[in-house]
Amino acid sequence: MKEIVMQDIIQAIAKELKILVPKANVYDEGLEQGYDEPCFFIDFVKENTNKMIGNRYNNNTQFRVVYFQDFHEEDARYKAYKVRDVLNEGFNIIEYKDLKFRIKDKEIETQGKDLIFTFGIQFFTKKIIEEIPTFNSIEKLTEKEKENA
Repeated sequence: MKEIVMQDIIQAIAKELKILVPKANVYDEGLEQGYDEPCFFIDFVKENTNKMIGNRYNNNTQFRVVYFQDFHEEDARYKAYKVRDVLNEGFNIIEYKDLKFRIKDKEIETQGKDLIFTFGIQFFTKKIIEEIPTFNSIEKLTEKEKENA
């Protein structure tokens, strides 16, 4: 199982947003000023990890994507509705480095002039633990050494 890091998931989200809305810039780090509209900001919200059998983990991660539209354009509100439709219909699976993530629990709302898109991603991981020799395996090694002596 490949190692999954948060940066890979965020880059996968950015890649899919750029495919769906190519004219919008995508930012995955907080900028206080100097961004160009229209644009998306990607925020990691929270993660819930549950241990399963056999060193496996079920990870449920939540993200928020904020869309800032260019309000200087004509029909800006209708363009935001179009982005809403694109996200709602087209943002279902993201792919990055041969990994695929299914989008779950999508919610879209407006707050003032901004479009807020929240969603979850579920993925499974397995922690690899190095085997430590047990007493029995050490005894067998010793018996084998006696036979060769």
